[in-house]
Formats: sequence, structure tokens, C-alpha cells
Amino acid sequence: MEKIDLNNYISNNGSIIYIFLDVDGVLNSENYIIKCYEKHYKPMHMNHVPFDPKCLNNLMLLVQELEKHTLKDVKIILSSTWRLSEVDYEIVNARLAEYGLTLSGKTSYIHGERGKEIKEYLDSLRYKCYNFIILDDDINDIIPYFPNNLIRTTSKTGFSKRYLNKALKFFNIEEEVR
Repeated sequence: MEKIDLNNYISNNGSIIYIFLDVDGVLNSENYIIKCYEKHYKPMHMNHVPFDPKCLNNLMLLVQELEKHTLKDVKIILSSTWRLSEVDYEIVNARLAEYGLTLSGKTSYIHGERGKEIKEYLDSLRYKCYNFIILDDDINDIIPYFPNNLIRTTSKTGFSKRYLNKALKFFNIEEEVR
């Protein structure tokens, strides 16, 4: 009889998928910020940083595709510095709501070590049946903890179709979103 690695089995067959979400460089992009500034000649809303509709739409598509192909619940956990202020947290939640998404929580603050904060969040879960991905553009404090669960975006493009397709491949979904 083949021996089953229980940790691998649980992480690949859990009932919940967690998306740990950064905001700056993921839900906004330099390209969109420049476009907005050129149009209005002044800083924009959301702490003067506009959210890129393309990035928000790609996050929505990721959640929809994950739910469709895996039949699992997908929970979005804010791991960005935007979690540190209740006002900022609600701004992110309001923007996600425009795309039918909602935040399910946030990581705690442990001296700015987001990898450690994500680990603490996962360790605190009552049920250990989960799989997760981290969407972030600044990974230096995350990579020592989770080098294999990262989709590293760029601040120039944010969560573009390219990164959406990488995230889908992470979950063995081979269909490309165009």
C-alpha cells in the first residue's frame, strides 16, 4: 500500500483556499496611477492611490475560477499594510465588494514580518484543511516562510492576466484566462 504524506494531502485537498492579499502593487499599478494622474492632474482617491479595475477584475476572475474548478470556498485575507487601519481595511473591502468579493479577515501585525504574520494566521486556524496563495509584489519578508506559495506581481502592472494565469497554474488549472 502506498504511503500518503498527510501534510501534502491536506494542503492539496483542503476545503478552503486562502488568498493572502497585498494591495499596493497588486490591486493598483504604476501604469494605472500614471493614467489617472494624466487625466485628472491630481492625486486620486483611496489614500491618493487609485485601485486598478483590471487588477480587481483579475482577482475576481481568480476567485471565480478557483471556486468553479476546485469546488472549494475561497477566502481573501488582507496581508497588506492597508490592514493596519480600520478605515483602510473598509476601503479595500468596499472596492472588492464592487466585484462581488469580500475580505474574510486580516493578518496580525508582528513587527512588519508578513511571512511570520501569514504563518501565525494559518497556525491559528481551527481546521488545518486548506490551501493558500500569497499575492504580493514585495516578498523579501515572505519568501523565507513561503517560497512556494507566492505569486510575485510587479508594481508596474499589478495583478495582471499574466499573474492571474500563474495563480491558476499554481492550483493546477491549466485553462488560460485572456
